[in-house]
Amino acid sequence: MILKNKVAVIYGAGGAIGSAVARSFASEGAKVFLTGRVHTPVEAVAKEIVSAGGSAIAHTDRPHAYAAEGKKPARFTMVVAEWHAPRAPGGAGRRPRAPA
Repeated sequence: MILKNKVAVIYGAGGAIGSAVARSFASEGAKVFLTGRVHTPVEAVAKEIVSAGGSAIAHTDRPHAYAAEGKKPARFTMVVAEWHAPRAPGGAGRRPRAPA
């Protein structure tokens, strides 16, 4: 377990990439603090990790809310941010062009 005794904050943990990173880190022994915009998928990932024997806390607020879960604040070892760029008007995934 290469991440044993490490704490990772994973933003966007409710999405495909963020949840995969969370599961991977937890399987390597990290304690994961999961956050995202929508609580339901983040909570589902946390429950999955805990049921597999890992350590996870789900929260849709900022990391300082760690104490809100009744846990002692920890020194975070790493932060993972998974972010999607907003889609541009007029097409899926197209970015607006700069004026010529």
